[in-house]
Amino acid sequence: MPKIIIVGGSSEIGNAIANELQKKFPGKFSEIVKISTSLTEPDSIYWNPRNSTGVIDGLKQVNLTKDDHVLISLGIMHDINSRKAIEEKIEAIANLYHVNLVVPVLALNYFWDKLEGGHIILLSSVAAFPVLDSNFVYGSSQQALDSMARYLQRTYKTNRPTISIVRSGYVQTKLNLGRKPTLFAQTTKQVAESVVKKIDKPVVWTPKIFFFVSALLRCFKPLRFIANRMVVKSKT
Repeated sequence: MPKIIIVGGSSEIGNAIANELQKKFPGKFSEIVKISTSLTEPDSIYWNPRNSTGVIDGLKQVNLTKDDHVLISLGIMHDINSRKAIEEKIEAIANLYHVNLVVPVLALNYFWDKLEGGHIILLSSVAAFPVLDSNFVYGSSQQALDSMARYLQRTYKTNRPTISIVRSGYVQTKLNLGRKPTLFAQTTKQVAESVVKKIDKPVVWTPKIFFFVSALLRCFKPLRFIANRMVVKSKT
């Protein structure tokens, strides 16, 4: 019987999606396995994602079955908005790219290679479409991760898991503590319901309106200026 694996086991969004999957498909999954640096629950696996070896060693602890569902939900925010800040916080930037890009890319490719079926749900962000000046460090990391997942979706179609990329907007979680909710903010429950409802889709925009918002932002520079101001305001 397949199980649900949460990479980033303390993620509020990841846990909400896992719970919604169990709710919609009762009896389908045997258990939820959480991979985390902080959890001490019986069903959790400790890993050290500070380097590539630690990431892979942690993932190898999971006994995979053919139809496992994997949720990759990793990410940290930042307050770096200028060239001067980048120069002063280069170590913080390196850490952000490691957590937001390197670790999830390793996890994505590991499960893509090991699973013969099943499903991978990758948490991305609308911050990558387009990448705004006010949020370009976080946004660019999400764009690169999203691009990797899209590449895998276009390659082998047999003996590989399917992939759903979740492009979410502002979600009310501890990750966003201290930030003011932006337009179209959602709860973890709303995101989970959207994802599970569209589990067969290669890309899930949540809320759906961001599909159109992102298209407008890419086409009209004045709208990007407004969006930049809104992102900066949410951080103060």
